[in-house]
Amino acid sequence: MSITIEARDQFAIQVNKDGKEIIDASAHLSWYKIKDMEHKLKFPTKIIYKNQITNHKWATLTIEDLEAILLPAEKVEENSKFPEKLEHFLCYKVIKSSPFSKDVKLKGQLTDANPTAVGPLFFCVPCSKEGKEIKNKEDHLIAYELYKTQKFAEKDIRTVNVKDQWWELPVTIKEQTYLLVPTKKDKATIPSKEE
Repeated sequence: MSITIEARDQFAIQVNKDGKEIIDASAHLSWYKIKDMEHKLKFPTKIIYKNQITNHKWATLTIEDLEAILLPAEKVEENSKFPEKLEHFLCYKVIKSSPFSKDVKLKGQLTDANPTAVGPLFFCVPCSKEGKEIKNKEDHLIAYELYKTQKFAEKDIRTVNVKDQWWELPVTIKEQTYLLVPTKKDKATIPSKEE
């Protein structure tokens, strides 16, 4: 499958959530919105999953259109390194789900906030880019929208240099929009017409 992308839409930075340890502080992602695809995907698929937002209980969601591709990215600064072990991800829009809402405490290089994560909005699966092997096939992500978070004050707006496999460009970070949560997928099925 080949895709056409728009400019980098979001930049995902590692954060400490609810006091849990950051495993790899260099594991950032560039988020590119997909503009067009060689083969348009139109297949509602039901996913059974669990993560920290669902309190590790199984939940369901249904995905359909492919929305974005996430690339491993480096926030270029002194002693930074590229996250070689991080996967690429394809993100699908969630069209039906059990809604979840959870207050979270986030602390990281650019944030210290207590927003509410709601959703899910996008379900992201590891993918092979240009034929490279997927190292961690079990790694999935869900993007939740963040509420009770504000645009950064003028003094907190940062411009950082971001390098991924396509570009190295400065990115200005003005607000928090999504929280990407590591997720375990149990199975995926095509729903029946009754579902």
